[in-house]
Amino acid sequence: MTQDETFDTYAGYQAALSDVLGRATRDIAVFDPDLYHTGLESTEGIALLEAFCMRVTSEESLRIALHATNFLERDCPRLLTLLSRFGHRMQVRVTTTWYRQL
Repeated sequence: MTQDETFDTYAGYQAALSDVLGRATRDIAVFDPDLYHTGLESTEGIALLEAFCMRVTSEESLRIALHATNFLERDCPRLLTLLSRFGHRMQVRVTTTWYRQL
């Protein structure tokens, strides 16, 4: 995927995110309301995240901003395990109420 390519389906979104994770060598910033449609909890998503965290050298190379953490906390045990292993490479932040209304 190049910078000019767009997507308009969740499958396209997952493919673009997977492509970025597979190629990135520095920092990635992701905003998603809740991670539900990202595919990051899938076996492939976890493998891509783990490889990225092992490949990069800077701290907090993956920054994720969410409106809600319900899905992450309830349905993403592999992603939570990865966050505990690579907390120095990944961070998840929750937006304030004001940003959720935009």
